[in-house]
Amino acid sequence: MRPTILIIAAVWAQEEVLDLRSPQEVDTYRSKGLIPFRDLVDASPGPQFSCDRLVSRDPIKLPRQSAWREKVKRSGPAQNHTRPSDVGIGYMFRSLTSTYKSDVPLLTAARQSWMADAGASLEILLLVDCDRDTDVASQLRPPADLEASRPDLPRLHFECYYPSYNKIDSSNEVTAILNNFDKFSALLKGLLRILPHKKWYIKLDTDTVIEPHNLYRFLSFFQVRVLRGETNLYFGDAGELPQRSPNPEDWAMYRIHSRSKDQLFKREGWQDLVKEYYTDRKTSQQSTITYVHGGLEGFSRDALQSIVSKDCIRRVGELPCDRSIKKHCINKPEDATVGLCAHLHKIALVDCQPCMQNIAGAPVVDGRTPGVVQWTRQELGKVFTADARFCPRPVSVHPVKDAHDQRTVYRALHAYTHKVHAAESTAVAPPE
Repeated sequence: MRPTILIIAAVWAQEEVLDLRSPQEVDTYRSKGLIPFRDLVDASPGPQFSCDRLVSRDPIKLPRQSAWREKVKRSGPAQNHTRPSDVGIGYMFRSLTSTYKSDVPLLTAARQSWMADAGASLEILLLVDCDRDTDVASQLRPPADLEASRPDLPRLHFECYYPSYNKIDSSNEVTAILNNFDKFSALLKGLLRILPHKKWYIKLDTDTVIEPHNLYRFLSFFQVRVLRGETNLYFGDAGELPQRSPNPEDWAMYRIHSRSKDQLFKREGWQDLVKEYYTDRKTSQQSTITYVHGGLEGFSRDALQSIVSKDCIRRVGELPCDRSIKKHCINKPEDATVGLCAHLHKIALVDCQPCMQNIAGAPVVDGRTPGVVQWTRQELGKVFTADARFCPRPVSVHPVKDAHDQRTVYRALHAYTHKVHAAESTAVAPPE
């Protein structure tokens, strides 16, 4: 059985669905488990959501019939809203005392912006680089700027991670990045151990800005409407539409295929893993494995438990590779490893690229991404036009590598969301 991929896109007025699948993945959802967004939308009470770049404000046209809806039952009551306490967020963090590219300013900006509106019952785990020669308590003592004890902000949990390399500095940052699958594995395990009762888990990069109200609405939509038997879900930004190149690795999206230059499918270690998870290896061999960008990776509790249960991230990341071959070590970066593990565990991917924007190729100068604030404001102004990049309720923007820019980008996202909510409350069209 191929891993299920949920591609969510709405049909409003006469506009066609934006198909974000690769050519190899295009097929009917009856045979491949692909569920069009149009089949998720109905007139039942509860939050509505769309991950499409909509060009119309017309009301949703409900399908006359749905083979999918006739065969399965919905999960959960009609009104089942996601609360902040239902969500656990995890960060992979440099040392709290690091003077080299410290993560503290960005987390401080997050505390002063989106976290202030996220709800005090939201909980956040920081997996911090530590060394064994220093007292743990001193290494996990939060800087005053984080205001970790404020009762009106999300609670911060701190845990040490002991890397095989020394704490990150300019001499070994590349090594740390190339081996971050190990830290990512530790983060996922820590989320389940320290925050065991959450319904949803999200890994964020420190340079990701989110709009929490839209995130909760996104999760509420699926909490009500996903398949009863399809609780293994992970979500994020799976990239842009395919380019003209026939090679998946040349597309501006995140795909691994039997013809890819990474040669993963030909490696003995990967084939051994496939044997463990698939009774028919051809099913896996013929798949196009899709994964999401690492700025925001979300998981249902069942999905995270599946991935952690067999230590999948570490096992995939440790597969031998040859760095002299282009992209041969695709199994090392954490976003690829989780996609590969989702494939092995047959976890469904929910691709919501228009709502979870990765500003691909944005130049970084002196640690900042020039123009990110202007870009965000301009793109928010294009929602409901033919040039829209954002969906109507944006969830995140990444990367925003300057603390001041993070606060400004969040204010733009929050102000726009407030206007959308006000327009919906008064039953008028969303803002221009």
